[in-house]
This record gives sequence, structure tokens and C-alpha cells, in this order.
Amino acid sequence: MALSKDTITDVIKFCNRDLIPDQSFNPDKQYHSDWFAAYFSFLSDHTVETQLGDAFYQARFMYKLMNALNLPLAKQKGIVKFQIVQYASICEAVLDMAIVKYFKEDAEKVPDLQKKLEDYEKDDWKGKY
Repeated sequence: MALSKDTITDVIKFCNRDLIPDQSFNPDKQYHSDWFAAYFSFLSDHTVETQLGDAFYQARFMYKLMNALNLPLAKQKGIVKFQIVQYASICEAVLDMAIVKYFKEDAEKVPDLQKKLEDYEKDDWKGKY
């Protein structure tokens, strides 16, 4: 049996409360998703900002949902794993953007680096280098 609409509304309100770690955030003037996308505005790529903002929002919302449901430790594992993957993906994307922005020219000067990177991404690098 599904939860009642009132219960669902209450849970969502709880999850959205204090979701954003910014005292100046006003949910009456800005959507949560807009705040999270703006958090990554330093990347100067709107698509990446939006995707990372969504990932950050989802991870935070899941944490709040876990708290709202007052889950026992054994039931938290799936949510915590999801959060780890989300935060790791965010870190990877930010690092990738930084490497491309600040070190691309240097990397292009290294002979065969592109081939090594392609092999690494295919997991075909073991024992070659």
C-alpha cells in the first residue's frame, strides 16, 4: 500500500528543509535545483553545471530521506553506497574539467599520452607501460 499524499508531502517537505547548506537560500525565490547548479558555476559549462548540480541534489536529498525514515544502519547501506557513487562522480567530473582547462596543453606535449589514456580507459593498459 502506498503512502498517503499528505504523508508524501510531509516527507518531501522534511527532506527539502535545510537541504541547502546556505543560510541565504530562500526556497520562495529560487528552486533547489537552480541553487545546486549554480554551486558549480565555476566550471563555465552549463550542461556540466546542471548535471553535477542534479547529482549533488540527489545525494543530499537521499541523505535527508534516510534521516526522515530513521532507517536502521543495515537499511542505510544502499543509500550510503549511492551517495558515495554520486560524490565520487562529482569529484571525477570536477577534476576532469580542471585537467582539461589547466593542463591540456601540457598533456598534448607528452608523446603517446593520448594513446595511453585511451588504453587506460579501455582497461587495456596492464603490462603495456
